[in-house]
Amino acid sequence: STVQAQSKKLLAGDTTTLLFNYRIKKAGKFSTRIQLVSTAQNQAYIVTWRGQVKNWRADDKTACFYFKKPIKTPASKSEINLAGITTTSQKDNSNKIPDITSEPVLSYTPEPKPTPHLEDDPKPDDLPLLLYRPNNLVFLVDVSSSMKDSLKLPLMKLALYKLIAALREVDAVSFMTYADSVKVIAEHISGSDKATLNKAISAIKARGLTKGNKAILASVDLTLRHYLPEGNNQIILATDGEFRMTPEDYKKWKDKTLAKTLVLSTVGFGSDKKAITNLKTIAKNGSGSFIQVTSKKGAEQILVDEIKSKSKR
Repeated sequence: STVQAQSKKLLAGDTTTLLFNYRIKKAGKFSTRIQLVSTAQNQAYIVTWRGQVKNWRADDKTACFYFKKPIKTPASKSEINLAGITTTSQKDNSNKIPDITSEPVLSYTPEPKPTPHLEDDPKPDDLPLLLYRPNNLVFLVDVSSSMKDSLKLPLMKLALYKLIAALREVDAVSFMTYADSVKVIAEHISGSDKATLNKAISAIKARGLTKGNKAILASVDLTLRHYLPEGNNQIILATDGEFRMTPEDYKKWKDKTLAKTLVLSTVGFGSDKKAITNLKTIAKNGSGSFIQVTSKKGAEQILVDEIKSKSKR
C-alpha cells in the first residue's frame, strides 16, 4: 500500500488531499491499518481501510493508471463491497489518476480522552500547584539554516507541544528566535492559552545564518520584564551549533540579573564535540541543565522533565 499527498509540506491551517493506494492480489475481504503522524498531537491518527472484492479479473489487459499509454480493452462493470456498502460502477480503462475529491469509507479510531484527576494524584506530565512553582519561561530557538535538518526542529517542536499541554494558567511562555537577527515571536503567553502557544510553535522555521552573540542577553531582558519573585524564571536555549559566550557576555549577564535568580539551560542537537562542550559550559554558568538530543526516542519528554526539576517546590 502507498499514500500520496497533494503537498509535501503543510503549514498551520493548511489542508491537503490524501490518496490511499492499496494493491489487492485476489478476490475476497481485505483490511489495512494506516497510521498518520502529525505534529498536532502526540499519538498517530489511525485510519482503517477495509472492504471486499467480490470478483477479480486476472489477465494482462487490466488497466493501471500508472501506465503512460492506456491499454484499450472493452469497458466492463466491477462490483466492490467497501465496509458493507456495495457499489456498481463503469470500469475506467483510462490512465488518469482517479478522482479522490469524494470521501472514502474510512473507519477512524479516536484517541481516548484523559480521565479527569485531582492535583494530589498527578499524572507523570502534570504540574500540580502543590508541587511546582509558577514558571516564567523564555525559549530561545536557533533557526539558522543548519537547523533545517529533518530531525532537529521537528524534535524541538515535539518537545514544546508536549510541554505546552502540561502548563497551567499560572505559567507563562515567551518564544524568541535567532539567526541573522533576534526576534520575539510570542511574549508572556499564559500556559492556559494553548491555541496561541501551539500556533507560535508551528510558525518557527529555519532560515538564514547564525549570529547569536546578542541573543542570550536579549532573552535576559525579556525574562526580567516578567520576573516572578516566587517562581521559576528560566531561559532555554535550543541550538545545534557553537553558541559563544565571552567573559564580557557573562559579566553583562551578572550586571543585568543582579540579585534576581535566572536559570539558563541548553538543548543541543547532534553530537558535535565542540558544540556540546560549549553548551555544557553555558548551562553550568547559568545554573541550568544541558540536554543532548540525538534521536526521537525520549525527545518529547525532555522539556517537561526539565521544567519539573527547576520548578519543584
